[in-house]
Amino acid sequence: MIHLVVAVVALFEPAVGGPAVSPSADDVLRMLRRFEPCRIESSMVLEASFQGRVERSRPLEAIYVVAPAVDDGEARALLRMNGYRTIVDGAGLSITHEEAEDVFVRLPSGDSPLAAIRSAFRSLPDPMLDLMLEDGWGDSVGQPSLQTSSEGGFELRIPVAPFEQITLVTNGDGRLDHAIRDRLQGADGLPDGMRLRTTWSYRWDPLESSEADAAVQFDREGRQRLADVAALAAASGFAPAP
Repeated sequence: MIHLVVAVVALFEPAVGGPAVSPSADDVLRMLRRFEPCRIESSMVLEASFQGRVERSRPLEAIYVVAPAVDDGEARALLRMNGYRTIVDGAGLSITHEEAEDVFVRLPSGDSPLAAIRSAFRSLPDPMLDLMLEDGWGDSVGQPSLQTSSEGGFELRIPVAPFEQITLVTNGDGRLDHAIRDRLQGADGLPDGMRLRTTWSYRWDPLESSEADAAVQFDREGRQRLADVAALAAASGFAPAP
């Protein structure tokens, strides 16, 4: 964590005797993509507004562990949600479920580990995963905007589709405090007059490299390999996370 704080200071503090530095949206994104070994707790709430009514979902909790990248820069991480445990190890994805300890799924990561994960589970839209596993929003439909946030950091708004944007809010330490995905009236697939807002809140804990390395190790011993997550869901009695 010390290295992250130093990076934030180096990025945004003016040189001695020099003018104040105003970071760009790209500067903030580069900062957010820097991960030291850590454990992240993510809590997601979906809010739907329609014809004057607002409904909110129960929080959906997830835990992520980020380990040091392999030599070629490939991400290494653990994702835990709804009993599923997904390990990204640089060569592919290993997926298990706590209710089916004798089976597993192994999938190639291809060009995009995140795309492979989202295809397997049919969703997992958490923006933290875009930062952990990808360069994040290279296909945005407009120019990101940046302003200071009430948390003492920055608020970065990224238009990702017509009538749809992601807002990333950092705290004073340069870490992502929370993220918001807004699908506004007129967004593709929404009934006329409906708005959807998904909010993720994050809690960070630093880890020793050895702890993070241990978390992303997969032990196949005694497990039978299944073809896909649907088969794993059937074996465990659970459906893939929404």
